[in-house]
Amino acid sequence: MNNKSKISELMRNPSDVWIFLKTQGGLDTKVYDASLVEELRSRLSLPPTGDFENLLGTEDISIEDFVTAFFQTIQPYAEMMADLLRMFEKAGAKQTDKNLAILFRFDQNLPELSFDLSHFRDWLETWTRVIGRYLTNMWNYDTLWALNKVLSEWDWSIRLRDAEAQRWVSEYLEQQVWPDFSLSAPRCDDSGLDQRLNRAWRVWRKVVEESSKYDRDRDVLRKTAFEQPTDLPSGDLADEHREDWSPSLLGRIDSDHWAGSFALGAYHKAETLSVLPSAKRRQRASELRSSLDDVFERVPKVQVERETFIRELQEFLKLPIWQRRHELYSAWISTQLLDALEGTSVRIHQVGGTLVFSFSGTHLATADSFDPRLHVWTELRSPLTAPVGKGRKKAIQPDYSLITDPVTSPEASILEVECKQYRRPSRRNFADALTDYARGRPNALVVLVNYGAASKSILDSVDPSVRDRTSLIGEMRPGSKLAQERFRRIVKEAIYRRYGLTAGMDVEQMHISLSNIGQIHLSWGALPPDLDLYLRIDAAAMADEIYYSHMGSMDKEPWVQLDTDIQSGPGTETITITRWINGKYHCAVHNYSKEPSLAGCGAHVTFTCGREQRQFQCPLEGTGDWWSVFVLDARTGKIEAINKIVHRPW
Repeated sequence: MNNKSKISELMRNPSDVWIFLKTQGGLDTKVYDASLVEELRSRLSLPPTGDFENLLGTEDISIEDFVTAFFQTIQPYAEMMADLLRMFEKAGAKQTDKNLAILFRFDQNLPELSFDLSHFRDWLETWTRVIGRYLTNMWNYDTLWALNKVLSEWDWSIRLRDAEAQRWVSEYLEQQVWPDFSLSAPRCDDSGLDQRLNRAWRVWRKVVEESSKYDRDRDVLRKTAFEQPTDLPSGDLADEHREDWSPSLLGRIDSDHWAGSFALGAYHKAETLSVLPSAKRRQRASELRSSLDDVFERVPKVQVERETFIRELQEFLKLPIWQRRHELYSAWISTQLLDALEGTSVRIHQVGGTLVFSFSGTHLATADSFDPRLHVWTELRSPLTAPVGKGRKKAIQPDYSLITDPVTSPEASILEVECKQYRRPSRRNFADALTDYARGRPNALVVLVNYGAASKSILDSVDPSVRDRTSLIGEMRPGSKLAQERFRRIVKEAIYRRYGLTAGMDVEQMHISLSNIGQIHLSWGALPPDLDLYLRIDAAAMADEIYYSHMGSMDKEPWVQLDTDIQSGPGTETITITRWINGKYHCAVHNYSKEPSLAGCGAHVTFTCGREQRQFQCPLEGTGDWWSVFVLDARTGKIEAINKIVHRPW
């Protein structure tokens, strides 16, 4: 089989393909698509400065690699379309012809986009088909390990000179997590080898990117992998048998620390080579180049004929949904909001068989299981005196509002969501939006979600009087599981603040940042007279239990201390954690008095860490002398809310 792609017959280099994409696809690289250019730079390991088009013509990047990187960069939009299709189908389920019409009026400066469900399915099929051809995984279990063998290092005691790379390897190995930051490709000052290291690093980055989608905790992927069929493909298999980036493939290579040994070895080899004498560096670099080339030759290339390539690209770039992709993101956030309301009898509203997203405000959905009812509105406008945000005049209009009856009252809002698509966050813009929306909706939590990164330090610029009700989520897009889970938690927290924990919502899992001292605060009334706060710590190196007869210490291991033992209510007890150990913290409350029972006693536990806070109310039902409150995994920041009355807590 001829494995060489014929794409190269179309144009001389990636720069020519880029010009084609700009002219045919209407890319606005100065404003709306600037983030796309930055992400392409990162995926292709190009310098952060310098003319992008010129770099594509001078760097050693194949056309195949460039096309793959381009479609990887826009792949989240395909996943947004799939999520929107599910929502559209749900909204149209009661239609006789099942062909719901959809109307976008999100931007008052752009023409309307109107289509029906069948058209949207066709667009998604075209998008998926074209992108899928270029995102096919051509790597399998054998070739991934062959690449690892060339670059890996298994002596974990090695310390890298690059501090960020060392931190990545340490978190990966010691904390057993996927670090939440990326690494650029290592360099050794040998241009030929650096080019091949860039190519190898793109494979490493893809593996890490796909693996971390399952959970930050590496163990989640490995458990998923071994629940899948284990007959992995190897060797030069036919295309129909080639392995995708499945949990089976990713989990099985991660069980042997593929990504960690690869990163450690690649950086260590580059750092070692860079200090060798010139002659020895050239010799060793030549050997590594040859070994890497041998591996790359074993990996098939995407085969696409010239005419097919041009036709498919033109077909893709002319899709109406591609041309309006920037409005797609804001619409996709509505699917995440409605997913968080799952199980609450949500009705998605239509007007004459049409689902409308309007800049002037739309009543999108209603959750009937709440009392009062809970509504989802888009672009709900309300007055505000002296807004600080640029462009706002006497009013605010957030992208989404969760609001109870009466919807005309700003005080009835429980959550405001604003959507941004910045590759780099605008500190002033983001902070002003959060300030204005929190002032204008005085009882609501306010969250700003951004397609690109967003530093939590931006919250420091929010008006202090409303800052505690504001949140910021960066990298909120398909595939960013942690960001999506955090958004879901904020929706649940808003509902809890208004309706209480038992408001028909599944609030079992939440995430919290453990960068500060933590406190667990128990408070209760006169009865039962004697409740005791317990915290059990389970870690690889130690296990401990903090309670009234073993109150712990804040100055030495386990760095946890109970303040007092109240034996006659009403009372309060507090446990303080000054340093976090990589393990699990299980919080429970014991009814030492036995009578009356815990059920319905009104006791509550508050967990605080920095500005983040979680509250738990003692259940109304249950038998036993123990209230199992929550389990916190310090490696990932995940809190599992147990919230049950039991006979034994652990």
